[in-house]
Amino acid sequence: MGALTTALERWDEAERHFEDALAMNTRMEAWPWLAHTQYQYATMLLARDQAGDSEKARELLKAALLTTRELGKRALEERITTPLTETEE
Repeated sequence: MGALTTALERWDEAERHFEDALAMNTRMEAWPWLAHTQYQYATMLLARDQAGDSEKARELLKAALLTTRELGKRALEERITTPLTETEE
């Protein structure tokens, strides 16, 4: 739901969905899903670009990158480490 509301630029709804997903994935210890959620949430924050968003996005990306490296999830690691300008081309 976070990705859908992001695409619709319904930022407040997207933020709530991502926060809920982070909490649920943490409770369930669903680490791969947590990393994906952190990455998608960070992407939403960068697109929204409000005060404090880039700092929060940076923290989410750091956490997601740490998890992906621990789990050996190369595809997500590559998406996280590839600058957005390269992926938008």
